Formats: sequence, C-alpha cells, structure tokens
Amino acid sequence: MNKPFPALCRDCRFQIREPGSDWNSRCTNPYVNAKNAWALANTGGNGNPAHTSANDESGRTSFLSPCGQSGKLWEPKESNHD
Repeated sequence: MNKPFPALCRDCRFQIREPGSDWNSRCTNPYVNAKNAWALANTGGNGNPAHTSANDESGRTSFLSPCGQSGKLWEPKESNHD
C-alpha cells in the first residue's frame, strides 16, 4: 500500500463525521483512542464512544504521537465502487 502525502484523515478508514457537524470529524482508531483520556472517559452524550478529534490528532507533530501529522496509523477507506 502506498500512503499518500499528505495522508488526510478524510481518506482514512478510521475517520467518521462528528454528529451534528459538517466540517469536524472523529478518529475511531483504537490505538489513537487508547492514548486519549477524554475519548476513553466520554460517551458523547448518547452512550456511544466520543472518539478522538481528528483535528487534534492530526495537529500532533511529536514522533511519539500515535498517528499525528505523519499519519502513522492511516489506512485507506475501502472502496465500494469496484
């Protein structure tokens, strides 16, 4: 698999749209969420996991961040158009 540069969250299989928002998204990757105390503790008000803000995660530049700007955990969305 060739990861694009930049590896955009919108093209990642772990990205979901934030409920009630046309522009913000959430990261559902379990490794990203395991390192985020807010995502682990918050239920999103409806009993479902809140997940990590994709904006917050993609803004991380540290080599130690789970995914960050380098997109270390990025995986392509599966296409249903084959």
